[in-house]
Order: sequence, then C-alpha cells, then structure tokens
Amino acid sequence: MRGSIVAKRYANALLEVGIAHNKLEVIQAQVQDVAGVYEASNELRNVINNPVVRVAERHAIVRSVADKKGWDAFVKNFALILVDNNRFAAIPDIVDALNDLIDAHRGDVRAFVTTARPLQDAQAATVQGALAKMTGKNIILETRIDESLIGGIVTRIGNKVYDGSVKTKLASLKESILKDV
Repeated sequence: MRGSIVAKRYANALLEVGIAHNKLEVIQAQVQDVAGVYEASNELRNVINNPVVRVAERHAIVRSVADKKGWDAFVKNFALILVDNNRFAAIPDIVDALNDLIDAHRGDVRAFVTTARPLQDAQAATVQGALAKMTGKNIILETRIDESLIGGIVTRIGNKVYDGSVKTKLASLKESILKDV
C-alpha cells in the first residue's frame, strides 16, 4: 500500500508544512518515530484502532506519548488528526510516501540493493557511486540480505530492477539448456 492515495495526501501535507516552517528533518524523523511507536506496541495499536474507545481517550493517549517522546506540535497534531480520521493504521505507508517525497524534493533517489552477504562499507560506497553516476542523482542506499541469491547483486531504483544475481544467471542458463534439448 506504499502508493496509496491516502498515504500520499497525508505525506504531501507533511512535506508542505515541513518546508513552510523549515522543520522538514524534524517532521520526517518524528513521523518515523510515530510509526515506530505504533508498530512496536500491540497495546497502543489495539487502543488507537478500537472504535469502542472514545476519541477523547485515544487523544489523551496520543498526547501522553507525544509529550513523553517530545514530538513537535505539528507531529502531535498530525497524530491526533490520524486518530480523528481513523487513519493511524496508514502510518507506515505515510512514512514511506513522505520519505519518497522528501527524496524527490532534495533530488535524491533511493536504491534498494539486495546481496547474498552483507556489503562492506567500501563495497557499499562503490555501489552507491556507480548508481549515482548511472542516474546522475544522489543515491540513498538501502541494503538487504537474501542468501538465496548465491552471489551478485539485485538493485531496484523506482520501478526498474537490475538483476545481476548468480541465482538469476543460473536460472537463465538452465532455461537455455533445456530449450536447446
């Protein structure tokens, strides 16, 4: 649901507020914190999403968490709006959409790199540099591990996937051998 219309609308509003009030980094970090708190606590999710619990009680809980965490007034009000509109469950998608919008605003591109083993810092820097040269943009590198790849690298930038994994090359080789038989 990363591309949901609801998530994009909330994210766009957060982006505009962040830019207008010169608090983009603060809002980004704290909205991620809201999502982290929400995702980490089953109890909080159950209360926030329970229609039996009065809105005033849900507001009180969100205010309490916001005060303990030291969230900016904009972020606290945003969380309260999510409660009012029964949209708190969309917070992970809102964070993803906000990160995408902020990346675009800054001219950055997020690249998701999957390898069979963790990249060393020098390897990650080399990959990041090659992708920056290829795209002409600053690359924000997010790495993942998938041992089933055997070796090589799979990179996703936006909707494009560059698959240089040993697993895929072996599958292609197998297919071409079986095709010729």
